[in-house]
Amino acid sequence: QVKADFAKTYASSPYTTEPMAVLGTCSPPGGPEMLRYAGYTNIIDAYFLRDNGGERDPDGVTYGLFADGFRTRYDNCDQGGGTLGQQGEIFVR
Repeated sequence: QVKADFAKTYASSPYTTEPMAVLGTCSPPGGPEMLRYAGYTNIIDAYFLRDNGGERDPDGVTYGLFADGFRTRYDNCDQGGGTLGQQGEIFVR
């Protein structure tokens, strides 16, 4: 759940989330690490997601949900939610 001013307030900063699976068996406590920060709504080619508050990793890569699927650094349940390279949807309430 995010506040009404989410897009404006978090245009260039992270927002801490607690992601929750609605399908599948991956449900680590607190949600997968790579999905715990959203925000950076000024990034226009992706829905930003990251395992820390930084916008990009040391290699300059942006992580999150892109038109071609999820880009997470890890392809496991606890860290990446098993979503690396997969198509997906994000529900925000």
